[in-house]
Amino acid sequence: MPQKGSKALILDFFLANMGRVIESKELQMASGDASEWARRTRELRDEQGYQILTHKDRAHLKPGQYLLDTDKRRPAFSRGISKETLRVGAGAQWLYLSNVRAWSRRRGSLQPR
Repeated sequence: MPQKGSKALILDFFLANMGRVIESKELQMASGDASEWARRTRELRDEQGYQILTHKDRAHLKPGQYLLDTDKRRPAFSRGISKETLRVGAGAQWLYLSNVRAWSRRRGSLQPR
């Protein structure tokens, strides 16, 4: 029987402890001591839509505390980068580098190749 991954272990732990405040150390242990347990927790929240709350969502939670209030899932976010974002990002990078090069030439610090 194949072993469960850290994300599945974390999800099982949250579902078994729904409504209870969970400390980050507990999540790390539940993940099988995975080094990326916090990333897997964010993936469950952001990409799979589980309503995992932190101190940013509820005032009574302290940093390092998590709470799964319900097993109902919200629409999840896509992790990918759209072609439009890539195109705009590449254009902005080109513009930035062009300006840096022009500034460097004016200052005389850019040597010809």
